[in-house]
Amino acid sequence: TSTYDLSNVGKEDVGDFISIIDPTDTPFQSRQRASGLVTTAINITHEWLTDTLAAVSASDQNLEGDDANFTAATTPARLTNICEIRQKAAVVSGSQGKRANYGIENTLEYQISKRIMEIGRNFEASAFANNAKVNTNESTVREMAGIPVWLITNTDFASDGADATGLGADARTDGTVTGRYLTESMWQTVLTSAFTQGGDPDVAYCPPFQKRAIDTFQGVVLATRDVGSATMNTVINSVDIYHDAFATLALVPHRHMRSRDLIILQSDFWRWSDFRPLDVEYLAKTGDNEKAMVVMEATIESRHEKSSAGVFDLASS
Repeated sequence: TSTYDLSNVGKEDVGDFISIIDPTDTPFQSRQRASGLVTTAINITHEWLTDTLAAVSASDQNLEGDDANFTAATTPARLTNICEIRQKAAVVSGSQGKRANYGIENTLEYQISKRIMEIGRNFEASAFANNAKVNTNESTVREMAGIPVWLITNTDFASDGADATGLGADARTDGTVTGRYLTESMWQTVLTSAFTQGGDPDVAYCPPFQKRAIDTFQGVVLATRDVGSATMNTVINSVDIYHDAFATLALVPHRHMRSRDLIILQSDFWRWSDFRPLDVEYLAKTGDNEKAMVVMEATIESRHEKSSAGVFDLASS
């Protein structure tokens, strides 16, 4: 007798696990939360204030004994963004909830865990999307204005592209010029501009193709080879920190942003703002099933876009 003769009595050989490779990292959210750069929104329209100093002058000296010279005070500007909602529900039949499964101990909890990861990465994509803020009526979904929309001062883009107004009300105009590959000159130009405005950027979020381009920047060090081991050499072909005259940046690869954008931020001038933090709500039974809903409502704050920079309309292949 062989296994082929008794194929109907042999036990199945199925691994008791389920593999998922889809990326679930959320670099911007994780970095802001780890640094305590999170606020709490108390309304669906989230607002904050920005202000400026008078222009620098080398020629506004005063006479000895002169009376005080009063000038009009600047009024702080009020900026807003909209809290958008992400919601995903799961329903599991009573039979499926009772059945033994490979790799799943509790089917409802497994579905909830997937939806939590999906919502997190969807919010990450929204934060880097070229979306204007939307808050019109009950029949239209609300949208936050993404980071690219806010950046208007320290930017580099194609000749037929254009910045937005910077207030989140409109999106960027994407350029269509082909062959705009990221160069170190583009990079240094926007960093210099950010420094001139008073910025001190500390992180660059890079889609995969643009990260590869940065890895080819010559800088001062042309190439490095680790020869510490007598049996194994390692060629290092990746830049983790970019040290410039005007900024030291952590380079963070980002899977969920647009491949045509490179975003450089001073993290402490940006906030992740939770209106309703991620929550799981178990819904009432209405039949032979179990139901749950994962929901989150949040937005971002751009406290001063002059602190940060962006290079746009880049070739991505």
